[in-house]
Amino acid sequence: MNQNEYHRQVCRIAGEDGRYEPAAFAFVQHAVQYAATEISRSTREDHIRGQDLLLGIRDLAVRQFGPMTKPLLSEWGIHESIDFGHIVFLLVQHKLLRASKQDSLDDFADGLDFHEAFVKDFEPEGKVVELPTIA
Repeated sequence: MNQNEYHRQVCRIAGEDGRYEPAAFAFVQHAVQYAATEISRSTREDHIRGQDLLLGIRDLAVRQFGPMTKPLLSEWGIHESIDFGHIVFLLVQHKLLRASKQDSLDDFADGLDFHEAFVKDFEPEGKVVELPTIA
């Protein structure tokens, strides 16, 4: 599938579902590729478990978006780690990703504390700063 067709399908899925922006789907797809590369380097496995994908998502998001990660994810409709699972399984449902029989939406439940994952490393030492949310 070429990039234009993929983009059209993602926009259709996002529009039908209504919870997440198309950019969230594209980011998750990119994170799957990123996590697969990292996992295959360290374990020689080709299957990505939900928790491994969440770690890849965290690493890639912080690397790409830095302190704006949490507000950007929020703008895309992603507020907790289960949202990543919903996106993954929407992509699986529409045959844009594959899952094993052992994979479950529950693999993503409470997998990341968003403050720990996306905010804490950017806070000044000794001072808690609330990052603005995009409304």
